[in-house]
Amino acid sequence: MRASVPMGVVLWIAGLPMARVGVAQSPEIPSTPEAAAPPARLGDLEEEQRNAEDREARLTAGGVVEPGARPATTEDPDGPLHHGGQGALRIGLARPYVFAVRYDDGPHCGSFDESGEPETFCRRAGAWLLDVGLGYGVLPALEVDLLVRIGLSRDDAARRAPLQLGPGIRAHPSPDGQFKLALGARLVVDYTPAEQPRWKELDVGLRGEVGLQLDLSRHFGLFGGIGVQIVALRGLYFTFDGGAGIQVRYP
Repeated sequence: MRASVPMGVVLWIAGLPMARVGVAQSPEIPSTPEAAAPPARLGDLEEEQRNAEDREARLTAGGVVEPGARPATTEDPDGPLHHGGQGALRIGLARPYVFAVRYDDGPHCGSFDESGEPETFCRRAGAWLLDVGLGYGVLPALEVDLLVRIGLSRDDAARRAPLQLGPGIRAHPSPDGQFKLALGARLVVDYTPAEQPRWKELDVGLRGEVGLQLDLSRHFGLFGGIGVQIVALRGLYFTFDGGAGIQVRYP
């Protein structure tokens, strides 16, 4: 007599292998793939290079530069600061001091002794002068100009306002700097009239100049300096003067 096995037990035994297989299998984990980074573009590489240059500029200058800003330059945005190829107008004021030696047969030089006789050696402050100069930069470091000097008061020797012309040159050893040295030389032609006998209407001489100039832009600057001048027909005149003014240039 066979013992019958209930059908439920058979199904339970048959299901064990399938359960083991299900437990052994690792459940599938849904994948969330990360977005692949797009390849670097040319614009991104250029931006990174600019940022690196900005950082280097900040380290070199020791200052604060906004991100993305270009490094500052010392060159004027309107162009170079040298005077080459530019016309120039200079206007200034100067005050001379005169040392003179009177010739025996020449006019007095502006000084008299206690008896009223002209002195042989004269020294005195001269009349204030208005200086007007027109020039042109033939080279970045070299200008040619014509200086006109007009007296604003009467000269003690001539008893008239001085009038002089002076064609000359002016050199700038460092023409591209904002603050520059100026060295000049010129011929002096003195047309000062006089109200005294034996006065020569024309006198000639030489003049040397040294000064400093501050160019605030390509078209505008401030200058100051000293000059030494010698003329020798009316008498032997040594003149030392100092002055300052402005310069306007174009283009």
